[in-house]
Amino acid sequence: MENYNKWKRAVDQILTPKEQKTMIDEDIVLDLLYHKVSHINQAIPYHEPGQFPFMRGHTANLTKPLIIQSIPMREKEVTEARMKEALEEEVDGIELLLSFSESQAGKKDGIYKLEELLKVLPLTKTELHIKSGKLQQAFINLLASLTTEDEKRHIQGAITADPFWLFMEEKLTYEQQSQQYETIAKLIRHSPFTNIRLIGINTDGYRQLGANVITEVALALAIGVEYIEGIARGRIHPSVIGKSMVFSFSVGSYLSIEIAKIRAFRALWAVVMKEYCAETIAQKAWIEARADPLLQVKGDPHLSIVKVTVSAIAAILSGVQQLSVRPFDENESNTHLNDRLARHAMMILRDEAFLHFPIDSIGGSYYIESLTEQIAEKAWKRFIGIEQQGGVERARRNGWLKAYVMM
Repeated sequence: MENYNKWKRAVDQILTPKEQKTMIDEDIVLDLLYHKVSHINQAIPYHEPGQFPFMRGHTANLTKPLIIQSIPMREKEVTEARMKEALEEEVDGIELLLSFSESQAGKKDGIYKLEELLKVLPLTKTELHIKSGKLQQAFINLLASLTTEDEKRHIQGAITADPFWLFMEEKLTYEQQSQQYETIAKLIRHSPFTNIRLIGINTDGYRQLGANVITEVALALAIGVEYIEGIARGRIHPSVIGKSMVFSFSVGSYLSIEIAKIRAFRALWAVVMKEYCAETIAQKAWIEARADPLLQVKGDPHLSIVKVTVSAIAAILSGVQQLSVRPFDENESNTHLNDRLARHAMMILRDEAFLHFPIDSIGGSYYIESLTEQIAEKAWKRFIGIEQQGGVERARRNGWLKAYVMM
């Protein structure tokens, strides 16, 4: 404390109190100096990794984040070649991106294209990820027709729907949204794939609409609650619903803020699920990190790799469960180079830089802990504000969310 006071007196001689604070992202204040007192430790009580509320990670054991290669479904030969290369480099999973509309995908040609690609994948060894939207039931049925009973028990990944985002985009009516909840509930009860997650909550779209970090975390919480309430009407316990969720966050290049954001969300979601009397495993949010699309520089994959690598560092240090790897510029002709740059950057950070070791290596920093608590406290207040409106759906319909998201 004596050293801190010495530095504080020196700073006070140079800067005014106002100059010693910087407001970023509208709601977050950064101090010039941090010390033990800065870490108030009220919003999130101290705990070890693997202990509730899991801000410091889900487990006390060392675990690597999964690396999932995203590949757009284009010409069959090109897509297969990209999948083969990624598999040879031992990625943990493949995400097939629908590069055509859902109406086209639902037709015979679209389903046939997906069927041919699924036949190439070693499904019991490599995770499968598809953001399927309204086609979730069709894709699950297709996968079921291509696999044996033993394979069904071992296939892992996510074939997800995010009904509220489709409602936000006005691609679903309120009635259709409710029907999708019923479809998801039916799949959770009867799907033969016990290790396939079915509910996706992707905050990237809200971020692009102007949501700041506080609103992004609050919306992820509120939409998660919306899904639990909507799907639970099908007499499914919140524990079962929670275990079927994937939270997908865009991660920018502001290292400290992005790390604190993920840590804060993980703790808050655990609190929410505990209120639902969910079992411990359901209190642990499964979090996917994606590089913010705004970090990618068109026509310059080498500059993009620098920016995206910084976001990946933040994601790994924050303790996410999986990293989604996308090529830096899908419109470039040299997608082979872009795939390899994106994939190898993640692999080097994880397997050669060992950023996931030790567990929660960033924990204990007064700066990071203070930011985590600041984000958690403010995001919780905004989440409560949404719930007081009657939930995120009503908050959207009555215009309350317009103060935070441009809709």
